[in-house]
Amino acid sequence: MDLSFDEFYSFTSTITKEAAEIILAAKENLVANTKLDGTIVTETDLKVERHIRSKIEDKYPEHGIVGEEFKDHQVGAQYMWVVDPIDGTTSYFHGAPLFGTLVGLLKDGKPTYGSLRLPVLDQMASGDGQRCIINDRVASAKKFESWEESLLLTSDERRIEDSPYSVPWNELKTKGGTFRTWGDCFGYYLLCAGKADAMFDIQLKPCDILPLLPIVTGAGCKTIDFGDEPNMDLVVCAPGLEGEISELFPPPKDKWSGRRDSNPRHPPWQGGALPTELRPQKKDYLTVLENIQGNNVVSRPMHSQGRWSLYSFCLTYPEHNLLSNAFLKINPMPPPM
Repeated sequence: MDLSFDEFYSFTSTITKEAAEIILAAKENLVANTKLDGTIVTETDLKVERHIRSKIEDKYPEHGIVGEEFKDHQVGAQYMWVVDPIDGTTSYFHGAPLFGTLVGLLKDGKPTYGSLRLPVLDQMASGDGQRCIINDRVASAKKFESWEESLLLTSDERRIEDSPYSVPWNELKTKGGTFRTWGDCFGYYLLCAGKADAMFDIQLKPCDILPLLPIVTGAGCKTIDFGDEPNMDLVVCAPGLEGEISELFPPPKDKWSGRRDSNPRHPPWQGGALPTELRPQKKDYLTVLENIQGNNVVSRPMHSQGRWSLYSFCLTYPEHNLLSNAFLKINPMPPPM
């Protein structure tokens, strides 16, 4: 039986409200650990994801789950839930309110419904690709008026500056718009609320973006996906702006020919090492791999996206094979799908 948007909305409204209570109750005296992919995680991230997973498994035992912090559950199910317990853990850890909980639902591998809750701001956005609802009211993106009046957002400008997209990014900055790093899910919320014109993100993981796509599309936003892999490097913008942005950040000509669109388990390394311009930065992963060699690791297995990311590093820099082998002993790779 198909799961309706009304049912999704009611269910996620409840579980994300419960998640917000957990998050806000634990916001003092946080301790963060560094994960194997170089990002931080708090005990609250783990507690929230466990809570959401348990609610999904109780209500929808036949459904699968892809989460940010734990291994995937029932991969290949027609319905797959995608969970990011705290999108913007760095903001949460440092006391900034620009973080939220993401819960999305894929049907046959395609993002169908999405939910975003901002605990501190008490805002919930949800969408089904046709409509966007913020706190029980229909919401829509603004219409782009001019560069001078525009607000352009990203999560981490340094990441873009250090990427192959630095040239078009710096050209964009000459257009006269206002730029802010009000990023992570908060940036997409501002787009849906009609308060921003564009949100740029690169090196996204499935849990970062798949729950957001039905929400931003439902608000009337346009998406320009310019990365080598689907849903990894993209811009979401107000209608009327997509043409000019596409000129600066053109989508790949082959548009991922032969690849499985939106599949959260699709390994980015499949088929060999990554192209030179998309290879992971050596400095980002060497410390992680060296920590593995020194047994300075979290005992629980790493989630799938992080394994794919580090495995692509191993293929790109084979000279570090000793460290790579140490990593794989702790986090064995599932077979390519």
